[in-house]
Amino acid sequence: MNSNPKMIIGTEFLSRQNHNIEYLREYFDYALKNNFNEIDTAYSYGENNSVEKILGEVLKKDRKRFVISSKFLKIHKDNRTSVIKTLDDIKYSVETSLKNLKTDYLDIYYFHSGSNEQFFNDQIWHYLNNLKKQQILIDLGLSIKNDLILKNSLQQIDFLKQYGISKVQFVFNMLSDQAKYELIPKLNKMDIEFFGRMPYAKGFLINNYIFEHSIEEISNKFNEIKMIENAVNIKKNYQNLEKKDAINYCLNSVKKVILASSNLNQLKENINIFKEI
Repeated sequence: MNSNPKMIIGTEFLSRQNHNIEYLREYFDYALKNNFNEIDTAYSYGENNSVEKILGEVLKKDRKRFVISSKFLKIHKDNRTSVIKTLDDIKYSVETSLKNLKTDYLDIYYFHSGSNEQFFNDQIWHYLNNLKKQQILIDLGLSIKNDLILKNSLQQIDFLKQYGISKVQFVFNMLSDQAKYELIPKLNKMDIEFFGRMPYAKGFLINNYIFEHSIEEISNKFNEIKMIENAVNIKKNYQNLEKKDAINYCLNSVKKVILASSNLNQLKENINIFKEI
């Protein structure tokens, strides 16, 4: 099955919603029927990996029709949560995600927005590349922490090839678009596939916040100078923002957008937006 090339379904919202399994089957069936079959999740979403477990139950009958990515950084074991440091830790993380998702492989396995100290662990990446050779992990990815982009601290990017990483995702929207200055050109030169996340900027781009608040109020809300400058430019250049404006802005720079829809009606609305673009 060919997937829609523009939207990846984000799932972090499932940690805050109480949808039953049948409702979620209808949700993902609708996505599948419309060729939206790429799903982004993480070990850390929800208490006790609840989001992975829900997805495993919902998607198990159609597993091979979906492209599923998960992420790693921390594990919860023996009643405590800790950052992955050892070979045993990463083995536990991979095995737990596979078990939760009721699958024997992951299409993409991302390092999840960690620090440089947490990222630079040759033992872990050697192990993950061995799993890639066995096709337990099809691709490895980096979900880069936004603070590193803001600081132009891109050392992790320099090690993508060495660590066998072929996919990168990062925050990208009309307010937070710093990635277009250094990160995106770097990834293009390296021929790395990359995706943007948070296209609606946690709702700030689609709830009229920018248009209903003064520059002073916006400056107090956003602590990054570039975000404030972008908000000012939006106020100058738009009378209002529609969701398609926010999505189009992202797709001018990234191939795909990771977007969560918190219910079926919202999913239908977002799918229609992508179909029109």
